[in-house]
Amino acid sequence: MQRAQNTNGMKDNARGRSNTIKHMSRVATAMLCGLFVLLGLKSQAHAEKQKYYYCEFRAVFDATDYYSDVFQAPEVSWDGGKYPGAFLDYLKAHYTIGAVKDPPLCQGEDERGAAKQERDQNETRSKRLQRKIVETGWTY
Repeated sequence: MQRAQNTNGMKDNARGRSNTIKHMSRVATAMLCGLFVLLGLKSQAHAEKQKYYYCEFRAVFDATDYYSDVFQAPEVSWDGGKYPGAFLDYLKAHYTIGAVKDPPLCQGEDERGAAKQERDQNETRSKRLQRKIVETGWTY
């Protein structure tokens, strides 16, 4: 009888260890999931801020203004960063723009609608100055 009780006690111990292991694995899984969520939130917080840009270029020799489409891209410094150079390279490859006195200007806004509105206002100004408008369709 003593032996039967010991056998039952060993079975209870084994079940208890099994339940403990299951519980510990659930806790570890929950902790890992929480860690991945936190890492995901941290990476989103440190992601580059996005803005909406458009670029314009005023050709000197033929009174033509070239406009890009509005595009979303990482925020850059006040001078437009790499976007003016990329737009100028595109213009040189696809249009006869002549000598370049001033580089293209790229403006950034927090919202797409604001960037489009600003670009449209500049196009209206160009038309009032009787400049030819070219919508290039370019985006970065």
